[in-house]
Amino acid sequence: MLPSSATACSPPPSPGFLYHAMYERGGAAAVDALPGGQSWREAIEAYPEGERHLAIHAGHLVKANPRDEPHVAELIPFVSSMALTGTAEQIPEKIAGLAALGVTEIVYQPAGSDIERELRVFASAAGVEV
Repeated sequence: MLPSSATACSPPPSPGFLYHAMYERGGAAAVDALPGGQSWREAIEAYPEGERHLAIHAGHLVKANPRDEPHVAELIPFVSSMALTGTAEQIPEKIAGLAALGVTEIVYQPAGSDIERELRVFASAAGVEV
């Protein structure tokens, strides 16, 4: 991770979250359409059905779990293209672009090992006084 002066917020703690959501909401076909999705799904489906939900969501929104780790490298470019991440200079530009499209609210969920830092740095980049 870059120092707080160089980055607005860190990337998602686990791009695997997208695997989790797509599998839960859309099943095999939805997750298989993602980069690395079929391999991830096959690893998850090796767990008995009664244990699968917990295997999927271990570390959810905090860190990649052992099922996610081998697969997320393929997913990072895809997830990053949809994320509100970037340098301290890029975040205000991205927010302005969203506002120009009519977005009036951004829901931000900090994650990782230093939540206070993530909140401070994102708020600063977003122009929010703290």
